[in-house]
Amino acid sequence: MFRLLLVIIVLGGLAAFLTRPTEAEIRGKARAIVKDSIEQGAFDDVSDPALALLVAGCRADVAACADVLVRAIDITYDDRRLYARVDVRGFGRSATCYAAFTKLFCPDGLVR
Repeated sequence: MFRLLLVIIVLGGLAAFLTRPTEAEIRGKARAIVKDSIEQGAFDDVSDPALALLVAGCRADVAACADVLVRAIDITYDDRRLYARVDVRGFGRSATCYAAFTKLFCPDGLVR
């Protein structure tokens, strides 16, 4: 019984290590999240007038606008062997996310 439990723990750790997203993959996921947020109108309440003008212009070309907005977001990637901690800051919001098993989890979402 103990051996089976040990094998399961080792295999789970190995799977977590091998499937942890890289920093480049996280930046790609961030771009997709920003693109979806633009399409859903999540940036409509921005208080900065210049940024509000940029977001209003985003309706024409969402993909190009997402590229511009992702450059304005500060993404800190901290590799912790079995998972990665990702801190995201930008547009007056921040989030602490965790990347493991090819997924990005943000438990609290974007917080002001």
